[in-house]
Amino acid sequence: MMLRRRFQVIAVLSLVLLGSLPPTAATAATAATAAATRPNVVLIMTDDQGYGDLACHGNKILKTPALDRLHGQS
Repeated sequence: MMLRRRFQVIAVLSLVLLGSLPPTAATAATAATAAATRPNVVLIMTDDQGYGDLACHGNKILKTPALDRLHGQS
């Protein structure tokens, strides 16, 4: 359990630190063209969720319409 918590803290801190880095001149120059060519990425991290916990994976009890729509789009 302690190792899992440590991983979560490190992952969050890494994302915060990477997001706070200032852009370089080369990055700023290519940002406009890169934004048009790269896809948007959404990272969703859930805790204690198994494969069968979503309706789109066959669960008959739990109703997860928003996650089912997301599953259908991916």
